[in-house]
Amino acid sequence: MVTIRNYRNDDAADVGRLIARTYSAFNLGFATPDQQAALLGPFRFAESAEAAHRSAIAEVLQAPVILVAEDAGAIVGVLRGGRLDRRGRTVLQSLFVAADHQRRGVGRRLVTRFEQ
Repeated sequence: MVTIRNYRNDDAADVGRLIARTYSAFNLGFATPDQQAALLGPFRFAESAEAAHRSAIAEVLQAPVILVAEDAGAIVGVLRGGRLDRRGRTVLQSLFVAADHQRRGVGRRLVTRFEQ
């Protein structure tokens, strides 16, 4: 069963891997490997265990609102939001759902929780 919860700092590595895999698979098919690395930024090091790489990913993830979707202990979705629009509402910045959990309501549940 998928649950939605607030992001914790120790989620950074798992969230980084989810973003890197999802963004690469669904958004970077047009790009050369060098272009992909540049577009991924620090997420290109998502599989790395080096402290500097993990720190860079954790820093990029920072946002006023971060929610994760978890299924059987694995993070399968992440939503980041934070900056305010002209009306003073918090804007959704990014939403990623693991390929094997897409079209199962995970993104919708993250957005609903964010809107609350």
